[in-house]
Amino acid sequence: MKSWCDERGQALALVLILSVVLFITGTAAVAAALQHSRLVTLEEAREKAYYIAEAGVEKALANLKQRLVYPAPGFENFTIDNEPYAGGLIEKVKVSKETVGETIYYTITSTGCYPESPIAGSSFARKTITAKVKVCPDPFLAYGGPGLKSDTAVHLTGGVTSTGGSLLARTGDVKSQALIAGNIGGIYAGRNVHLTGAGTTGSGEIKAGRDVYLSAAISTWSGEIWAGNKVHGPWWQLGKVTVHENCGPNIPGFPLPSFPVVDKGSDWYKRVKAEAQSRGYYFSSAAAWLDDDPDFGTGKGIIWDWTAVEIPLLNRVVVTVTGATLKLEDPARPEFLAVVDGPLTLDFKAYKDAYARWRDRIKSRYRGKTVTFIDLNLGRLRVTAEKPATIVADSIKIDESLAGLFGVDTEGIKKPFGLFAVAGDVVYRAVVGSGGRLSVIATGKFDCATAGNLNLDWVAAKGDVLINALINLNAAQTAVPPGTPVGYQIVSWSVE
Repeated sequence: MKSWCDERGQALALVLILSVVLFITGTAAVAAALQHSRLVTLEEAREKAYYIAEAGVEKALANLKQRLVYPAPGFENFTIDNEPYAGGLIEKVKVSKETVGETIYYTITSTGCYPESPIAGSSFARKTITAKVKVCPDPFLAYGGPGLKSDTAVHLTGGVTSTGGSLLARTGDVKSQALIAGNIGGIYAGRNVHLTGAGTTGSGEIKAGRDVYLSAAISTWSGEIWAGNKVHGPWWQLGKVTVHENCGPNIPGFPLPSFPVVDKGSDWYKRVKAEAQSRGYYFSSAAAWLDDDPDFGTGKGIIWDWTAVEIPLLNRVVVTVTGATLKLEDPARPEFLAVVDGPLTLDFKAYKDAYARWRDRIKSRYRGKTVTFIDLNLGRLRVTAEKPATIVADSIKIDESLAGLFGVDTEGIKKPFGLFAVAGDVVYRAVVGSGGRLSVIATGKFDCATAGNLNLDWVAAKGDVLINALINLNAAQTAVPPGTPVGYQIVSWSVE
């Protein structure tokens, strides 16, 4: 028979065993909870470190878009070191550059760190993002590569030779009565594409929100075609194209990008204006620029070639004028950028008026004497550019005008040449010299007609693009005039 003492001992042992089990279980639970909490804290720290690293990339890209000289020279020197951000640090941001043919790439490496614990002195969680970006003009300018872009419509009535340039009409039609030869980077239209130029032998993709019409005589087209509705073409073309019809809104790459904000109230214009002011090439009017000659100003305007012979006995001065030149050149810079606050016209009348104003200034120099002017081979105003050059104005018109006296000669433009109209049209009735290529931004339309053969890099107009000329479209991304709105495309993104 067991005594009550034995039973009490057994109960005590059971209690001790249960206590030990509960203690071990509780300790394990607490340890697991602490470990889970630590893991959660570490995971949160790593997540925050990622967002901080991402912010470093965004800061670098924001700096890239602020640059006004394409393709952003000096961006590879951009860096951030231990910059506090959102409770952590942007520990390091560095940039490297790579050029492949006509394409420029920048690799941005950004490391973000965040404390693993709120306790002072705790270690940091780190994340590193490596982003590779292709530098290009603004997305509207760069879509499909350089070329002719309109927010409304593109109409071509001259011949087109393309080496990768594209055609884009965001809300309207692309209509080409021109012979198109060579590889087109792409033809894109919010509505219809009409190719009616006899002898067209082009190639490249075509995308139209509605219909595509291939109705040119004795023509062939090679490439892939997408149409919201139908593709209309003769039987001999159907074997050379791959057709996707009735796509509706499901066309790759649609909707098309819109025209950039580049009016006089835009941040881009304010930066361009400030840059021109800092360089000393901001002018309150076209006349203020053209009249800034070496004899009565700083020599940034028209340079008149002249000599004067005084005849004291007759109280007379004979001034012989042998020519005039407008040099798009800034001696202190590897490129030229000028901003005119108002419309700019270079044509017969503008040159004649500038000449008349200069003659009046010469007469004032010899006040009290009879001044006689002899114009020897005055010819036309020679506009020259030996460096990449851009002119920004409200509206711009350049017209070769008369072949004789008081005309404009643009054959001396031998580098990338930009005409950016921030409050109107660009009208171009001229050519460029060998090696020169014209690029245009117009908040109105771009109207081009010339008897010569014109090299175009890219054109972006909010209104229609109207071209009645023989043009060469050149997809040359590294040769873009200063002031071009800079954009980028992210081509790779990795995280460590």
